[in-house]
Amino acid sequence: MTRAVVANLNTDMFLPLIPLTGVFAYGYDESDLADDLDAVVRANRLSVLPDPEPQENRFVRSDQYSFIRQGIPALALKVGYRTGTPEEKVWQGWVREHYHKRSDDVTPPIP
Repeated sequence: MTRAVVANLNTDMFLPLIPLTGVFAYGYDESDLADDLDAVVRANRLSVLPDPEPQENRFVRSDQYSFIRQGIPALALKVGYRTGTPEEKVWQGWVREHYHKRSDDVTPPIP
């Protein structure tokens, strides 16, 4: 029996810091998985939100990119927020205070 990887969904840092109302899907515009993701978010009354920091090039800097380079459809999914909202402030505060810092461990301060 031959086994093959048919898709990759990277959920690294899918942190419940803010209410889940939408997702960032890095690679969405380049992926065969976009229609499937659209169906899932619609069924759960969520939204696929635009990348608030496209200049960071997270699509090619995330772990799923090695799958994409091998021709395997992949997305990196993160809890999304809209710019200028309190949720953005919470997320950016966590990144500033905890991401890759001493407090970035298995028991982060999740509200």
